[in-house]
Amino acid sequence: MSKRKLGHDGNSHELDEEEEEEEEDDDDELIHSTQDQDRPHKQQRVENGKQMTPTKQHQQQQQQQPISNGRLKKLKAQSSDEESGSSEDDDEDVEDVDSSGSDSGSSDDDDDDDDDDDDDDGNSEDEREAVRREQQLKSGVTEPEAGIIESITLENFMCHRHFKLDFCSNVNFIAGENGSGKSAVLIALIVCLGAKAGFTNRGSKLSDLVKAETNTAVITVKLRNQGQEAFKPEKYGKSVIIERRISRTGSSGYKVKDYNGKTVSDKFNDVSLILEQFNIQIDNPMSILTQDTSRQFLNSAGPQDKYKSFLMATQLDKMTKDYTTIREHIDKIKDMLSQKVVVIQELEKKVREYNKEYKDLQQMVGLERKISEFKNQLAWSFVVESEREAKRKEKQVAEAEERSFDNDIRKVDETIETYNKSIEDIKKDIKEFTDQIKIQEQKKETNNREILTIEREEAKIQTQIEANNKKRQQRKQRRHLQLQSINEIKERNAQLANNQSKLDEIKKKGQQKLQLEARKEELIKEKEDLMRDRENLKRDHQNQRTITQQMNREYEGLRVQLNNLRSTQKGENQAYGKGMTDFLHKIEASRRNFSKLPIGPIGLSLKIKNESWAFAIESAISKATLRNFLVFSIPDGITLQKLGHQFGIKVDYTKIPETTEVYKTVEHDELDPSLATVLRVLDSPSHFIINFLIDTKKVEQIGLGNDRKEIDSVLYTDRCPRGLSQFFDPQGNNYSKTKSGNPFYQAAKNSGEATMLRVNSDAAIQRTQRDMESKLPALNQQKKIEQELSSDVQAIEHKISQNDQDQNQCSRKILQITNEIKSIEDTLVQQTDDYSELEIGLASLDEEIKSMDEEINIQKAQRTEVAAQKGPFAENNRALDDQIDVLSNQLGNIENNLRKFNEGLRKLNNNKQALLQQQGRSAQERDQFKAEYQRILEIVKEKTDKATQICERIEIPTNETNTTLTNKIIQYTKQLEKESRGKRSRTEALKLFQDANNSLKEISEQRDNIEELATILERNLNERYKKWQRFRLSISRRSDQYFNIFLSKKGYTGSLTFDHQNGKLDINVELQKALPSNQNGTAKGDTKGLSGGERSFSTVSLLLAFWENMECPFRAMDEFDVFMDEVNRSISINLLMSKAEENRSKQYIFVTPLALNHIKTSEYVKVFRVRAPVRTGGDVTVETD
Repeated sequence: MSKRKLGHDGNSHELDEEEEEEEEDDDDELIHSTQDQDRPHKQQRVENGKQMTPTKQHQQQQQQQPISNGRLKKLKAQSSDEESGSSEDDDEDVEDVDSSGSDSGSSDDDDDDDDDDDDDDGNSEDEREAVRREQQLKSGVTEPEAGIIESITLENFMCHRHFKLDFCSNVNFIAGENGSGKSAVLIALIVCLGAKAGFTNRGSKLSDLVKAETNTAVITVKLRNQGQEAFKPEKYGKSVIIERRISRTGSSGYKVKDYNGKTVSDKFNDVSLILEQFNIQIDNPMSILTQDTSRQFLNSAGPQDKYKSFLMATQLDKMTKDYTTIREHIDKIKDMLSQKVVVIQELEKKVREYNKEYKDLQQMVGLERKISEFKNQLAWSFVVESEREAKRKEKQVAEAEERSFDNDIRKVDETIETYNKSIEDIKKDIKEFTDQIKIQEQKKETNNREILTIEREEAKIQTQIEANNKKRQQRKQRRHLQLQSINEIKERNAQLANNQSKLDEIKKKGQQKLQLEARKEELIKEKEDLMRDRENLKRDHQNQRTITQQMNREYEGLRVQLNNLRSTQKGENQAYGKGMTDFLHKIEASRRNFSKLPIGPIGLSLKIKNESWAFAIESAISKATLRNFLVFSIPDGITLQKLGHQFGIKVDYTKIPETTEVYKTVEHDELDPSLATVLRVLDSPSHFIINFLIDTKKVEQIGLGNDRKEIDSVLYTDRCPRGLSQFFDPQGNNYSKTKSGNPFYQAAKNSGEATMLRVNSDAAIQRTQRDMESKLPALNQQKKIEQELSSDVQAIEHKISQNDQDQNQCSRKILQITNEIKSIEDTLVQQTDDYSELEIGLASLDEEIKSMDEEINIQKAQRTEVAAQKGPFAENNRALDDQIDVLSNQLGNIENNLRKFNEGLRKLNNNKQALLQQQGRSAQERDQFKAEYQRILEIVKEKTDKATQICERIEIPTNETNTTLTNKIIQYTKQLEKESRGKRSRTEALKLFQDANNSLKEISEQRDNIEELATILERNLNERYKKWQRFRLSISRRSDQYFNIFLSKKGYTGSLTFDHQNGKLDINVELQKALPSNQNGTAKGDTKGLSGGERSFSTVSLLLAFWENMECPFRAMDEFDVFMDEVNRSISINLLMSKAEENRSKQYIFVTPLALNHIKTSEYVKVFRVRAPVRTGGDVTVETD
């Protein structure tokens, strides 16, 4: 991207590549300040007539960076180049504009001389500018710059609900009555481009600008993005759309869109980059004069205010701040140099003192020579001692090679084989008893099926009994009705025959008989219910008895398991050997005897994430490995064994390399996360242990499965991961493959709880106790239920017996009452009414009822007979339960024997493992002795080499050892120290002198470099500041000339008097009005003596003069003509129009509350007439010419 420079015509021009490279080189060497971080747009400074953008970061880097000789040379070369070419730079880079007014920018004679030269250059430059503009007009209109405003849209902003203006590229007038919201356009423009609420003078916060009764305001500004200065045209297209949303809550946000309205960014930083690219100076109040700023600018009469406006319009104020900041940094460098002078003086004093001390110490050589001889002998005494140690190790190697443990291992193997055979026999017995129990269970199941068949037959008979009882009841009701009819007839006859009293007695007896018969029926039904209840209770009692037996067996099994656990219970450390706790304390206390503290036993440093895998992992790793220690050197291992011998512990150790982290296991990490492995279940605070287990036990290749079915589904299928070679289940059984790929199963050599890898040594016992405690209440409750059912059976048997007695008693009473009724009836006199047919029917019903009773009794007998058939089967089940209990107890005893054999086998395996370890240790010791022997030989060679470096080999007296020689050295050294007490050694004194002298040279060189750099920087800064002053002078003269030119449009003349030293700007205007022909003269004065219209016209001319030195692609001013009369207003508008016509590349926006009927619109001139909006809502009406 090319850079821009300010030319003689006030416009921006492109810098060629050579000029750009020169500018970058200058920036690299200049320590400069930067713009405030809150102002993201461009900050300009002028150096050699070029526009540059300084950065604060570069300045800070220059301050903090040490000054190297190469950089210093570069700065010197640059300084010399600048000095040699200063005259040429002054002539070429300083741009002046010829002014017909007097030069008020300087009072020095030198400046006056410069003015003469500048006037000549200015005249030629004006001619060139006139020619250039004439050629542009003849050839066509200049293409508008990138960054002009194509349109602006307001949504719910201030008084507008919806308002949009499409601007032309050159002149745009916005006219409207007061209150129509025309000024809101400029406020919306500066707010959308990043200004804060306070900058608008319309509120303290942005939310004040949101239209009443709405929640969000949206401002959209569309900027042209064409030409050489376009911003990322391949991304945004020919237009850039900036949208800002303001919420009633005070929040706001940006969207930057491309030509098609697609959002590209929502960051304000991108908005800042766009404004910087287009050179839009939103913080320059002269770029966009709002209503308040415009009114203040027009009414301001103070020279200081006008001068400030000049500096802000040309952005010279920012350059002033930059140079001030750089000057402050140079002053700080000078302060630092003054501090360096003090430090150098102190160092010079120390150098003199150390030099004198060193010269005073050139003596005392005799004792040092003697000490040197003893040191030579001491060096070779260490060699002799190491040679003796090598001979001892050579002897230990020979002794270790003679040891053997093969016979002991063979005997243990024979015993293990015997135990294995016994275990196989016991397992066969277990299988046999298990099969017998299954047979008894099958028999019991057969009996239960038979009992179910009998119960179905019994239910069928019961159904028949209930049907017959229903029929019998119907016959009883018919008999009752018929008997009632007979009694009524008899009653009538008795009344006729005076047998009333007998009939009453018969009636009474009949009612008693009916009550007894009803009672008997109730007893019969009650007995049937009792019989059913008894059968159900017996069945429930049998089921509960079976449950009680099962629960009792489980509880007794837990009791046996608890006894076994208690018999083998040991402390955590005791599981690794008696005295292990004291041994570990001793290791900790003797840590300085080790190069690095040993780690172990390994099992104590391992944690199991899930205790259910403890026994499986203990089986996979082996207890011998868990008892092992890890050391980092062979001497540490030997020291560890010696300590263990003191506590009667035989220590096995392994030397491991030092690593920094756990090994990476790529294949293991890629396994299914749901698949358990030994490596995943294990945890340890030491990565050395994990790495050791990966190296020796391949724990990342050992999987874990809950049962055989689960393991088979993974290990022996195509789904088996390549990284897994074997599996273990919670019982310690091993599953793997042979070399040919066939399944291989190896049962655990022992069973039970893990003794070394438990999370808590008492966890298994506590868990078993908890299981017993949890089962005991249920067992007691079950026994109570069984006893209650047994009592219920006995109670119902008693009720059935009582029922039979009650039935017999009712039958006797019924028979007795029947006989009594018969006797009374026999005494009655023959009746007149005949009821014999009724009695015949009654007798027939009695026969039917009796027949049914007999049938019911037969069916009850059948039911009793069928129910009795269940007895043998139930008894058989009870007998089978007893047999199962006996078999289960025997099976428990056999399993106890199996545990004992397994325990014995475990101990034998441990003994074998111990022998193998001893054998391995013996071989390891042999290898260690050999390694130690080789190490000592290397030490001998190393010590020999070191001693040779000191002196050639010398004979050591037989009575001398390294101890005696060391003592002599100490003795002579003390004597030497005594004689040189209070004095430094020559070496130390020499070193102090050299260090101090080097420090003095270094800091002196730094001081010289910094001093020279500060001089160069100050000289460069002064030169550039002078150039900036000349540039400011040029800008002020240009403004003066253009001010006079613009005043001349109305026949005025004027000048701008700049007092740069005091920061003042005075404006002088001469009004050349028409006078009588016989009179000549001019009216002169400053702006205070002008009328409102004249002053407004003069102010517009001043603003246009300032605008000539601005590079912003657009300018805007609100209410520029409010204080003008019609004549001045017309002339001002014509002036603005003519200036805009000369510079089609710039865009002008003017806001006025007055009419613009005389303005002729065209492609380059557009007039917007804004009508006042309806305050309750609605769109603003805009008429466009």
